[in-house]
Amino acid sequence: MKKRRSIAALLLASSMIVSACSGGGTSSSGKADPGPAEKKQEAASGETIKIKITTTQNPNQQMGKGLAMLIENLEKELGSRVEVSGYDSAQLYTGSEEITACEHGDIQMFFGIGGTMETVSKSVMAVKLPYLFPDSETAYKVLEDPEINEMVYGKLKESGLRLVGLFGSGSSLVANNKHAITGPGDFNGLKMRAPGTMEAMNLGQLGASSITTPSEETYSSVQQGVIDGMITPTSVFLARNFNEVQDYVTDPGLMALTIGYLVCNEKWLASLPQEDQDKILKAIDTTITQMREDIQSETEEIFVKCEELGCQVYTMTPEDVAAMREALLPVYDEMAKEIGPEVIEAMQAKVEEVTK
Repeated sequence: MKKRRSIAALLLASSMIVSACSGGGTSSSGKADPGPAEKKQEAASGETIKIKITTTQNPNQQMGKGLAMLIENLEKELGSRVEVSGYDSAQLYTGSEEITACEHGDIQMFFGIGGTMETVSKSVMAVKLPYLFPDSETAYKVLEDPEINEMVYGKLKESGLRLVGLFGSGSSLVANNKHAITGPGDFNGLKMRAPGTMEAMNLGQLGASSITTPSEETYSSVQQGVIDGMITPTSVFLARNFNEVQDYVTDPGLMALTIGYLVCNEKWLASLPQEDQDKILKAIDTTITQMREDIQSETEEIFVKCEELGCQVYTMTPEDVAAMREALLPVYDEMAKEIGPEVIEAMQAKVEEVTK
Protein backbone atom coordinates (compact mmCIF):
# COMPACT_ATOMS: atom_id res chain seq x y z
CA MET A 1 0.00 0.00 0.00
CA LYS A 2 1.30 3.40 -0.94
CA LYS A 3 2.62 5.21 2.16
CA ARG A 4 0.57 8.22 3.13
CA ARG A 5 2.06 11.58 3.91
CA SER A 6 1.15 12.64 7.45
CA ILE A 7 1.49 15.78 9.53
CA ALA A 8 4.47 14.30 11.34
CA ALA A 9 6.24 13.81 8.01
CA LEU A 10 5.64 17.44 7.09
CA LEU A 11 6.91 18.59 10.47
CA LEU A 12 9.98 16.39 10.15
CA ALA A 13 10.86 17.79 6.74
CA SER A 14 10.42 21.40 7.83
CA SER A 15 12.44 20.89 11.01
CA MET A 16 15.32 19.43 8.99
CA ILE A 17 15.29 22.48 6.72
CA VAL A 18 15.33 24.86 9.69
CA SER A 19 18.17 22.89 11.26
CA ALA A 20 20.22 23.06 8.08
CA CYS A 21 19.71 26.79 7.65
CA SER A 22 20.26 27.94 11.25
CA GLY A 23 23.53 29.56 12.34
CA GLY A 24 25.04 30.89 15.58
CA GLY A 25 25.54 34.54 16.47
CA THR A 26 28.84 36.39 16.83
CA SER A 27 30.27 37.74 20.11
CA SER A 28 32.00 41.09 20.59
CA SER A 29 35.34 39.24 20.54
CA GLY A 30 34.65 38.12 17.00
CA LYS A 31 34.22 34.46 17.95
CA ALA A 32 31.06 32.67 16.99
CA ASP A 33 28.77 32.06 19.94
CA PRO A 34 26.95 28.74 20.07
CA GLY A 35 23.38 29.15 18.86
CA PRO A 36 20.34 28.04 20.92
CA ALA A 37 20.22 24.67 19.17
CA GLU A 38 23.89 24.02 19.96
CA LYS A 39 23.46 24.98 23.60
CA LYS A 40 20.42 22.73 23.81
CA GLN A 41 22.38 19.86 22.26
CA GLU A 42 25.23 20.31 24.74
CA ALA A 43 22.91 20.51 27.76
CA ALA A 44 20.83 17.49 26.82
CA SER A 45 23.59 15.25 25.48
CA GLY A 46 23.36 11.81 27.05
CA GLU A 47 20.28 12.61 29.13
CA THR A 48 17.40 10.14 29.24
CA ILE A 49 14.32 11.43 27.43
CA LYS A 50 11.25 10.72 29.52
CA ILE A 51 7.94 10.64 27.67
CA LYS A 52 4.53 10.09 29.24
CA ILE A 53 1.67 9.35 26.81
CA THR A 54 -2.04 8.82 27.56
CA THR A 55 -5.25 7.75 25.88
CA THR A 56 -8.77 7.26 27.20
CA GLN A 57 -9.29 4.24 24.95
CA ASN A 58 -8.79 0.61 25.95
CA PRO A 59 -5.85 -1.53 24.74
CA ASN A 60 -8.10 -3.30 22.20
CA GLN A 61 -9.32 0.00 20.73
CA GLN A 62 -7.65 1.96 17.96
CA MET A 63 -5.83 4.50 20.13
CA GLY A 64 -4.88 1.89 22.72
CA LYS A 65 -3.25 -0.10 19.95
CA GLY A 66 -1.70 3.09 18.59
CA LEU A 67 -0.21 3.86 21.99
CA ALA A 68 1.53 0.48 22.13
CA MET A 69 2.75 0.93 18.57
CA LEU A 70 4.09 4.43 19.28
CA ILE A 71 6.02 3.24 22.34
CA GLU A 72 7.64 0.52 20.25
CA ASN A 73 8.58 2.95 17.47
CA LEU A 74 9.99 5.53 19.91
CA GLU A 75 12.16 2.87 21.53
CA LYS A 76 13.28 1.72 18.10
CA GLU A 77 14.34 5.24 17.10
CA LEU A 78 15.86 6.41 20.40
CA GLY A 79 17.04 3.13 21.92
CA SER A 80 18.08 3.12 25.56
CA ARG A 81 18.01 6.93 25.70
CA VAL A 82 14.22 7.01 25.94
CA GLU A 83 11.96 6.02 28.80
CA VAL A 84 8.33 5.89 27.69
CA SER A 85 5.39 5.46 30.06
CA GLY A 86 2.05 4.71 28.40
CA TYR A 87 -1.33 4.88 30.13
CA ASP A 88 -4.47 3.65 28.37
CA SER A 89 -8.11 3.29 29.50
CA ALA A 90 -8.18 6.77 31.11
CA GLN A 91 -5.91 5.50 33.89
CA LEU A 92 -4.62 9.01 34.54
CA TYR A 93 -7.09 11.43 32.99
CA THR A 94 -10.40 11.81 31.20
CA GLY A 95 -10.34 13.34 27.72
CA SER A 96 -10.61 16.96 28.85
CA GLU A 97 -8.19 16.38 31.72
CA GLU A 98 -5.45 15.03 29.49
CA ILE A 99 -5.61 18.17 27.36
CA THR A 100 -4.97 20.26 30.48
CA ALA A 101 -2.24 17.87 31.62
CA CYS A 102 -0.46 18.18 28.26
CA GLU A 103 -0.79 21.97 28.34
CA HIS A 104 0.88 22.01 31.76
CA GLY A 105 3.59 19.54 30.75
CA ASP A 106 2.43 16.80 33.13
CA ILE A 107 2.33 14.50 30.09
CA GLN A 108 4.21 14.95 26.84
CA MET A 109 1.68 13.46 24.40
CA PHE A 110 -1.87 12.16 24.20
CA PHE A 111 -4.17 10.52 21.69
CA GLY A 112 -7.29 12.70 21.56
CA ILE A 113 -10.74 11.98 20.18
CA GLY A 114 -12.49 14.55 18.01
CA GLY A 115 -15.21 15.40 20.53
CA THR A 116 -12.60 16.31 23.14
CA MET A 117 -10.47 18.33 20.74
CA GLU A 118 -13.54 20.43 19.93
CA THR A 119 -13.25 21.92 23.43
CA VAL A 120 -9.91 23.48 22.45
CA SER A 121 -11.07 24.80 19.10
CA LYS A 122 -14.62 24.90 17.72
CA SER A 123 -13.23 24.75 14.20
CA VAL A 124 -12.41 21.07 14.74
CA MET A 125 -16.15 20.39 14.51
CA ALA A 126 -16.06 21.21 10.80
CA VAL A 127 -14.15 17.99 10.11
CA LYS A 128 -17.30 15.98 10.81
CA LEU A 129 -19.73 17.96 8.67
CA PRO A 130 -22.17 15.45 7.10
CA TYR A 131 -20.93 13.91 3.87
CA LEU A 132 -18.18 16.53 3.48
CA PHE A 133 -15.51 14.03 2.41
CA PRO A 134 -16.02 11.27 -0.18
CA ASP A 135 -13.32 9.11 1.46
CA SER A 136 -10.58 9.17 4.10
CA GLU A 137 -7.76 9.76 1.58
CA THR A 138 -9.41 12.98 0.47
CA ALA A 139 -9.86 13.99 4.11
CA TYR A 140 -6.14 13.52 4.85
CA LYS A 141 -5.14 15.60 1.82
CA VAL A 142 -7.52 18.40 2.77
CA LEU A 143 -6.70 18.49 6.49
CA GLU A 144 -2.94 18.35 5.90
CA ASP A 145 -3.05 21.28 3.49
CA PRO A 146 -1.15 24.04 5.37
CA GLU A 147 -3.87 26.67 4.95
CA ILE A 148 -6.72 24.37 5.97
CA ASN A 149 -4.67 22.90 8.81
CA GLU A 150 -4.07 26.36 10.25
CA MET A 151 -7.76 27.32 9.97
CA VAL A 152 -8.98 24.15 11.68
CA TYR A 153 -6.25 23.42 14.22
CA GLY A 154 -4.38 26.72 14.59
CA LYS A 155 -5.81 27.51 18.03
CA LEU A 156 -4.02 24.52 19.54
CA LYS A 157 -0.84 26.59 19.45
CA GLU A 158 -2.41 29.16 21.76
CA SER A 159 -2.68 26.41 24.38
CA GLY A 160 0.92 25.34 23.92
CA LEU A 161 -0.09 22.22 22.01
CA ARG A 162 1.21 20.88 18.72
CA LEU A 163 -0.75 18.56 16.44
CA VAL A 164 1.74 15.96 15.23
CA GLY A 165 -0.57 13.38 13.67
CA LEU A 166 -4.15 12.71 12.62
CA PHE A 167 -5.83 9.49 11.55
CA GLY A 168 -9.30 8.30 10.66
CA SER A 169 -11.24 6.35 13.27
CA GLY A 170 -13.63 4.97 10.69
CA SER A 171 -16.93 6.29 9.43
CA SER A 172 -20.02 6.81 11.54
CA LEU A 173 -22.09 3.77 12.42
CA VAL A 174 -25.72 4.16 13.48
CA ALA A 175 -27.28 1.65 15.88
CA ASN A 176 -30.44 1.35 17.98
CA ASN A 177 -32.88 -1.10 19.57
CA LYS A 178 -36.18 0.13 18.12
CA HIS A 179 -36.15 -0.43 14.36
CA ALA A 180 -33.97 -0.48 11.26
CA ILE A 181 -32.82 2.96 10.13
CA THR A 182 -33.04 3.18 6.35
CA GLY A 183 -33.45 6.93 5.85
CA PRO A 184 -33.74 10.31 7.59
CA GLY A 185 -37.30 9.76 8.79
CA ASP A 186 -36.34 6.73 10.90
CA PHE A 187 -34.39 8.85 13.41
CA ASN A 188 -37.45 10.73 14.59
CA GLY A 189 -38.19 10.26 18.30
CA LEU A 190 -35.14 8.15 19.11
CA LYS A 191 -32.94 8.89 22.13
CA MET A 192 -29.38 8.58 20.88
CA ARG A 193 -25.88 9.11 22.16
CA ALA A 194 -23.61 11.36 20.07
CA PRO A 195 -19.82 11.44 20.55
CA GLY A 196 -19.51 15.15 19.73
CA THR A 197 -21.25 18.42 18.94
CA MET A 198 -21.41 17.79 15.22
CA GLU A 199 -23.15 14.43 15.63
CA ALA A 200 -25.56 16.02 18.10
CA MET A 201 -26.46 18.65 15.50
CA ASN A 202 -27.06 15.92 12.92
CA LEU A 203 -29.33 14.00 15.28
CA GLY A 204 -31.31 17.11 16.17
CA GLN A 205 -31.82 17.93 12.50
CA LEU A 206 -33.09 14.38 11.91
CA GLY A 207 -35.59 14.57 14.78
CA ALA A 208 -33.75 12.46 17.35
CA SER A 209 -32.88 13.50 20.90
CA SER A 210 -29.16 13.72 21.57
CA ILE A 211 -28.17 12.51 25.04
CA THR A 212 -24.66 12.87 26.44
CA THR A 213 -23.12 9.84 28.11
CA PRO A 214 -19.40 9.13 28.69
CA SER A 215 -18.12 6.49 26.29
CA GLU A 216 -17.42 4.06 29.12
CA GLU A 217 -21.03 4.40 30.37
CA THR A 218 -22.77 4.03 27.02
CA TYR A 219 -23.13 0.23 27.26
CA SER A 220 -25.00 0.43 30.59
CA SER A 221 -27.04 3.42 29.37
CA VAL A 222 -28.46 1.26 26.56
CA GLN A 223 -29.14 -1.60 28.99
CA GLN A 224 -31.01 0.71 31.34
CA GLY A 225 -33.02 2.36 28.58
CA VAL A 226 -31.47 5.78 29.09
CA ILE A 227 -30.73 5.79 25.36
CA ASP A 228 -32.17 3.81 22.45
CA GLY A 229 -29.06 3.89 20.32
CA MET A 230 -26.03 5.80 19.15
CA ILE A 231 -23.90 7.29 16.44
CA THR A 232 -20.37 6.03 17.00
CA PRO A 233 -17.17 5.51 15.01
CA THR A 234 -16.96 2.06 13.45
CA SER A 235 -13.69 1.50 15.31
CA VAL A 236 -15.49 1.82 18.66
CA PHE A 237 -18.67 -0.24 18.18
CA LEU A 238 -17.26 -3.76 18.46
CA ALA A 239 -14.29 -2.78 20.63
CA ARG A 240 -16.74 -1.75 23.36
CA ASN A 241 -19.06 -4.71 22.68
CA PHE A 242 -22.02 -2.51 21.77
CA ASN A 243 -23.22 -5.30 19.48
CA GLU A 244 -24.35 -7.10 22.65
CA VAL A 245 -26.91 -4.39 23.46
CA GLN A 246 -27.90 -3.04 20.01
CA ASP A 247 -30.14 -4.94 17.58
CA TYR A 248 -30.11 -2.74 14.48
CA VAL A 249 -27.00 -1.41 12.75
CA THR A 250 -26.91 0.93 9.76
CA ASP A 251 -24.07 1.89 7.45
CA PRO A 252 -24.99 5.47 6.41
CA GLY A 253 -21.95 6.00 4.21
CA LEU A 254 -19.58 8.82 5.15
CA MET A 255 -22.20 10.66 7.17
CA ALA A 256 -19.25 11.82 9.23
CA LEU A 257 -15.60 10.86 9.01
CA THR A 258 -14.32 10.61 12.57
CA ILE A 259 -10.75 11.75 13.12
CA GLY A 260 -8.40 10.97 15.99
CA TYR A 261 -5.39 13.06 16.92
CA LEU A 262 -1.91 12.73 18.38
CA VAL A 263 -0.93 15.90 20.21
CA CYS A 264 2.23 16.89 22.07
CA ASN A 265 3.42 19.68 24.35
CA GLU A 266 5.13 22.14 22.01
CA LYS A 267 7.56 23.54 24.60
CA TRP A 268 8.73 20.05 25.56
CA LEU A 269 9.39 18.98 21.97
CA ALA A 270 11.20 22.24 21.15
CA SER A 271 13.43 21.80 24.20
CA LEU A 272 14.97 18.62 22.79
CA PRO A 273 18.06 18.47 20.54
CA GLN A 274 17.11 18.66 16.87
CA GLU A 275 18.30 15.12 16.22
CA ASP A 276 15.99 13.78 18.93
CA GLN A 277 13.06 15.84 17.64
CA ASP A 278 13.56 14.33 14.20
CA LYS A 279 13.64 10.80 15.60
CA ILE A 280 10.48 11.39 17.62
CA LEU A 281 8.67 12.80 14.59
CA LYS A 282 9.83 9.83 12.51
CA ALA A 283 8.44 7.41 15.13
CA ILE A 284 5.16 9.33 15.09
CA ASP A 285 4.99 9.28 11.29
CA THR A 286 5.55 5.51 11.22
CA THR A 287 2.83 5.00 13.83
CA ILE A 288 0.26 7.24 12.13
CA THR A 289 0.85 5.61 8.74
CA GLN A 290 0.24 2.15 10.19
CA MET A 291 -2.84 3.30 12.10
CA ARG A 292 -4.33 4.69 8.90
CA GLU A 293 -3.74 1.45 7.06
CA ASP A 294 -5.19 -0.64 9.89
CA ILE A 295 -8.39 1.40 10.26
CA GLN A 296 -9.05 1.25 6.52
CA SER A 297 -9.07 -2.55 6.48
CA GLU A 298 -11.03 -2.77 9.74
CA THR A 299 -13.72 -0.36 8.51
CA GLU A 300 -14.30 -2.48 5.42
CA GLU A 301 -14.97 -5.53 7.61
CA ILE A 302 -16.92 -4.03 10.51
CA PHE A 303 -20.46 -4.37 9.13
CA VAL A 304 -19.87 -7.97 8.06
CA LYS A 305 -18.71 -8.77 11.59
CA CYS A 306 -21.74 -7.03 13.09
CA GLU A 307 -24.03 -9.26 11.03
CA GLU A 308 -22.06 -12.36 12.02
CA LEU A 309 -22.53 -11.38 15.68
CA GLY A 310 -26.31 -11.19 15.35
CA CYS A 311 -27.06 -7.57 14.50
CA GLN A 312 -29.51 -6.77 11.71
CA VAL A 313 -27.44 -4.68 9.30
CA TYR A 314 -28.74 -2.24 6.70
CA THR A 315 -26.47 -0.51 4.17
CA MET A 316 -27.91 2.70 2.80
CA THR A 317 -28.29 2.82 -0.98
CA PRO A 318 -27.08 5.82 -3.02
CA GLU A 319 -30.68 7.04 -2.98
CA ASP A 320 -30.83 6.74 0.81
CA VAL A 321 -27.57 8.64 1.16
CA ALA A 322 -28.83 11.38 -1.16
CA ALA A 323 -31.92 11.76 1.04
CA MET A 324 -29.73 11.93 4.16
CA ARG A 325 -27.46 14.51 2.56
CA GLU A 326 -30.44 16.67 1.64
CA ALA A 327 -31.98 16.38 5.12
CA LEU A 328 -28.71 17.44 6.77
CA LEU A 329 -27.92 20.46 4.58
CA PRO A 330 -29.25 22.93 7.21
CA VAL A 331 -26.51 21.72 9.57
CA TYR A 332 -23.95 23.50 7.37
CA ASP A 333 -25.67 26.85 8.00
CA GLU A 334 -25.93 26.10 11.70
CA MET A 335 -22.24 25.22 11.90
CA ALA A 336 -21.28 28.35 9.95
CA LYS A 337 -22.74 30.41 12.80
CA GLU A 338 -20.46 28.57 15.25
CA ILE A 339 -17.12 28.67 13.42
CA GLY A 340 -17.61 31.09 10.53
CA PRO A 341 -18.58 30.34 6.93
CA GLU A 342 -15.02 30.93 5.66
CA VAL A 343 -13.73 27.73 7.28
CA ILE A 344 -16.46 25.60 5.74
CA GLU A 345 -16.18 27.24 2.33
CA ALA A 346 -12.40 26.77 2.30
CA MET A 347 -12.76 23.09 3.16
CA GLN A 348 -15.42 22.53 0.51
CA ALA A 349 -13.24 24.25 -2.10
CA LYS A 350 -10.23 22.13 -1.14
CA VAL A 351 -12.30 18.92 -1.35
CA GLU A 352 -13.39 19.90 -4.85
CA GLU A 353 -9.79 20.69 -5.79
CA VAL A 354 -8.26 17.41 -4.64
CA THR A 355 -11.03 15.25 -6.10
CA LYS A 356 -10.82 16.67 -9.63
